[in-house]
Amino acid sequence: MKKIRMILLGLSLAVVFAGCAQSQAPASDPTPMPTAESEKKRLTTYTFTDEASGVQFTAEVPDAWKKTEIFSQSGDENQEVSPSAGVQFLFSDDGNQLFSIMAAVNVPFDVDESLFDSQPYRTEAGLEGQRYTSERDGQIMEYFIFGTGETLPQMFAVVILNTDNYAFYQADIEHAVASLKIV
Repeated sequence: MKKIRMILLGLSLAVVFAGCAQSQAPASDPTPMPTAESEKKRLTTYTFTDEASGVQFTAEVPDAWKKTEIFSQSGDENQEVSPSAGVQFLFSDDGNQLFSIMAAVNVPFDVDESLFDSQPYRTEAGLEGQRYTSERDGQIMEYFIFGTGETLPQMFAVVILNTDNYAFYQADIEHAVASLKIV
C-alpha cells in the first residue's frame, strides 16, 4: 500500500510540475499579424523593365506588398496620356492609399513647388533629386523626383497616404526609395 501511495504521489507531482512548466511557457499566436517591422525583414529586390523604352530599375520592397505594374498609355477620349511606366503598391481597397515608383519615359514629370516643402534627396545608388512633401487634411503626399524633363527617362516615386498609414509604412517606403537605382 505504501508503494502505491508513493507511485501516486510521484505521478501527482509529475503532473503538477508538467502543468506549471506549460503554464510558464509563453503563448504563441499561430498566425501573427504582420507589422511594418516584420515586413521590413522580408525584402525582395523588384526589377521593372519597360520594353518600349528600355528603362530598367530596381527597388527593394517588402515581400508582403502586392504590386501592380503600370505601363505607358497613349491616351484616348476617356483617359489621359500616361507618361509613366512603373510599379504601384496599394495600401487600401479604394486605391487612394498608395506608393508608386515610376519612370517618365515620354513626358517629364513635375509638381507645383508652391504647394510642397522640398529638400534635396540622394539614393544609396547615387541618384540625385528632390523630395517634395505636403500634409493636408490628414493626408500626406510625397514626391521623390530624380532628373529633369531635359533628361528622360526621369525616375520618380509618389506617396499618397493618410497619416496613420504613413506612420505605419514610412520606414519601408523610405527604404524602397533609398534603394532605387536605374540598371
